[in-house]
Amino acid sequence: CYENKMKFTYSYVNPYGYGLNDNVFGGYCYSNTFSIGCFSNTFGNQCTSNTFDVECYSNTIGNNYSLNTFGGKCYSNTFGDDCVSNTFEDGCNSNIFGNYCSSNNFGNYCYSNTFGENCRSNTFITNCRSNTFITNCHSNTLGESCDFNTIGNNCNFNNFKHNCSFNNFGNNYKYFNLDFNISGND
Repeated sequence: CYENKMKFTYSYVNPYGYGLNDNVFGGYCYSNTFSIGCFSNTFGNQCTSNTFDVECYSNTIGNNYSLNTFGGKCYSNTFGDDCVSNTFEDGCNSNIFGNYCSSNNFGNYCYSNTFGENCRSNTFITNCRSNTFITNCHSNTLGESCDFNTIGNNCNFNNFKHNCSFNNFGNNYKYFNLDFNISGND
């Protein structure tokens, strides 16, 4: 399926095959399964409980996107504001998240992701590098060996686990937890 415009709402249990690309999905899409190689699609607002298999990339996803699961190697996707409680497996890179994105979980080797303002309580497991949190990002957890991350201004209560090095912190940064074996942080 490609180059289709789907304006349906409240869709559910739709298994789409390999290579679904260049489609436009309306808002309120939920409980869909998108297989390997889903790319260059546009999803409306308030899409929830969808499953994306591995290598889903270059998709544009609207606001209020929650409870979705992304397989490994999902990259270069753009998410709107209020993306909440989504799961990203290993190797999800170069994604852009809007403002107020919270309680998302990232697997190993997730790097070069950018988060807007007020992104909170996101968790990265290990080897997550070069991620950027713009401003007012609180209570995020970066696991072991998470290096070269940029934490913007007014970001408080963030946790860094073992062997996190070469991270840059903005102004008014306080109340954070750095576990042992931390070096080279500014």
